[in-house]
Amino acid sequence: MTGENRLARRPGRRPGTNETRPAILAAARESFAAHGYEKTTIRGIARRAGVDPALVHHFYGPKQELFRASVADVLAPITDALGAAAPGDDPGATAERLGTALGSMWEREPTRGALLGALRSAVTSDTAAELLRGIVQEKAVAVVAATTGQPDAELRANLIGATVIGIAVARHVLGVQPIASLDADEVDALLVGVVRHYLSDELV
Repeated sequence: MTGENRLARRPGRRPGTNETRPAILAAARESFAAHGYEKTTIRGIARRAGVDPALVHHFYGPKQELFRASVADVLAPITDALGAAAPGDDPGATAERLGTALGSMWEREPTRGALLGALRSAVTSDTAAELLRGIVQEKAVAVVAATTGQPDAELRANLIGATVIGIAVARHVLGVQPIASLDADEVDALLVGVVRHYLSDELV
């Protein structure tokens, strides 16, 4: 009998089925959001997901890799939205796709909670901050920078990210008015404008 079969037979535990990976990932996001990076444990994530801790290690490895996976998965819509966008493409169309994707990520669950949880973890943990910087650079900044032929493309991509995060924190954490009272369509339109400006307009 294999180790995984033995784990699957334990009462009250979820076996290693097709639903196990997403259940672990969802539990990890919830745990990081609720407890921060340092206080989140593999055992706690496993308990929340209803699986044995060995399955968490089996699918994702150590905690830092699980944190990386939980954030990278949430940022996937950025790559999906931009697709094969490249320098020289219509910046208005690129801004429309990216701005709408960013709005969906921050205005809808479970991605909003996952992103806010990652930010909270980064604020309280140097390890989480370092991991988050690397993930954002790879999955967001580099992808966005590749869509503009401007010489300061990476700066522009970072400014988009910084502005979007600022709006999200003001709206969903601090409740700053009137930002907090905007409806989702207004937020989408605002973000499209932000993206369009930073992708193509003069910065100074």
